[in-house]
Amino acid sequence: VDSICFGSECGDIDILKYIADLLLNETPSLSAKIRDRLASGLSYPKARNDALCEYVEENTSIYDRVVIEDALNSPNNVLGIEYIKTIMRYDLPIKPYTIKRIGSGYNEEDIVTDIPSATAIRKAFSNKMPTEINNKLSLSVPESVASILTDSLEINFPVCIDDFTVMLNTKLQYIIHTDYT
Repeated sequence: VDSICFGSECGDIDILKYIADLLLNETPSLSAKIRDRLASGLSYPKARNDALCEYVEENTSIYDRVVIEDALNSPNNVLGIEYIKTIMRYDLPIKPYTIKRIGSGYNEEDIVTDIPSATAIRKAFSNKMPTEINNKLSLSVPESVASILTDSLEINFPVCIDDFTVMLNTKLQYIIHTDYT
């Protein structure tokens, strides 16, 4: 593997690399800021993000606080930063690329654009709403894919978390029965 490409909300690999480098090579000043925020009761992700934004604001940076804050508050950016940190940490010969996310936002639950979120697609199928699937999903995937998905609906697709309830309960009852009898 010599490259990795992922989607991100910012679509700017340089911003993501910059943040990854700051987090991977945490300065004593940044560490202190994170510790102070943790002591005030913030969760680690919130403490780290707030401290990093303040650190960038106080130090010479090619990016301003708002750009960094926006990048840290977007889930695909955060995932991309973690990819880049891993590449840097292990000095891997992998070049990261990013593509700007367009269409629906991350975790948007409804199919409202021709590029819906994966959450909206899963919700449409889990709610078994064939009309919505046929009408809206067919606008965002090739016709052949839409046809396969709608033909498979309720036969072998989708598999939802509730589909495992009976199996899980049976296994738990077996474990409880064998461990305590």
